[in-house]
Amino acid sequence: MGIIKVGQFLLENWLFSYESKKLSNYFLSKYDDFLIDGGQIVLHSTYMKKREENYKFKKINIIYNKGKNRPYFPFPQIYKIQKDMLSKDNNTIINVPMTDISLIIKLTRDDIRKFAKNINDKIKFLENQYWDKQSNIGSHITLYEFAMHDICDKNMLDNAMKNYNIIYDYLKSKIMEFGIVNLSIGGYEMFSKSISLYIELPIKFLEKIEKICTDSIKENEIINLKRTPFPLHCTLLRFKEDIVGDRYYEIKKFIEENRNYVHQKEIKKLSLVLATKKPYSDVYNNCDKEILLQS
Repeated sequence: MGIIKVGQFLLENWLFSYESKKLSNYFLSKYDDFLIDGGQIVLHSTYMKKREENYKFKKINIIYNKGKNRPYFPFPQIYKIQKDMLSKDNNTIINVPMTDISLIIKLTRDDIRKFAKNINDKIKFLENQYWDKQSNIGSHITLYEFAMHDICDKNMLDNAMKNYNIIYDYLKSKIMEFGIVNLSIGGYEMFSKSISLYIELPIKFLEKIEKICTDSIKENEIINLKRTPFPLHCTLLRFKEDIVGDRYYEIKKFIEENRNYVHQKEIKKLSLVLATKKPYSDVYNNCDKEILLQS
C-alpha cells in the first residue's frame, strides 16, 4: 500500500495521529534493554479522493495480529538495536529557541471564528487553549519551511536575517506573477499534540511554490533543512498535556462528526516570516513581509 500515492498519503496521515504515538510507546515499554523485534505494520482505511491528489481518510486502523497478539506482523530477527540508540528530537518541544524562515498564508480571526466557536460549544475543557493567543503571528498555513532549528544567538539571527532578505527578494520577483488563488478550509483533524483544519490549494500552485522556494536556496549552504508540510493544515490549538481517556474519545467523536465542514477563501497575499520560538512566534526584527498576488 505504501508504494502507491494513496498509500503514501495514508501513511503520513497516520504518522501525524495519536495512534502512531501509542504504537511507539508500546515498543518503548515492551523492550527494556534491547529492541530485538521488527515487523510490518498494516494500516486500513476508507478514503475519498475529492480532486486530483487531495485524499480524505475516514478512519485509519492498525490491523491487529491476533496470532502473535501484537499490533504488527513480526519479521525474523535480523539484528539487535540497543535502546540507548533511540533519542528524542528536542527541536519538537514547544518554545525551543530557534530560527525559522517560513512562507505562510495568514488567516484572520474571522476566517477561523466559526471553527473555533464550534469547538468551544462542543468541547468545554479546551476552551482556553487556542494557540494563536500565544503567537504574534496568529493562525496560518505554512507553505514552505526553510527550517533552521538551531539554538539562537546573535550571530545566528543576524545571519538568518541576511538570508531572509535574500529569499524574500527572490520569492517576491517570482510569486508576484501568480494570480489570486482559491483556498478551501476543510474539516477538523486531531494530531498527537493538536487539533488542526485541513487546507486545500490547487496542486499546480503548490508545485510552483515548492520549486520557487527550493530554487531560492540552491546556492545557500546555511539554510539547508527545507520542507513542505504535509498534510497542508492550519493549527487551531495545541494540547498542554496528553489527551487520554474520556476526553480523548470526546475529541475523536467531535472530529468524526465535523470532517466535511468547508469554508472557501480567496488568497491575495503570502507572507515570509522569520520566527525565533515555537509554536511559530516571536518575529525577529520586523521580518514579516507580504508578497501580493496579481488580481
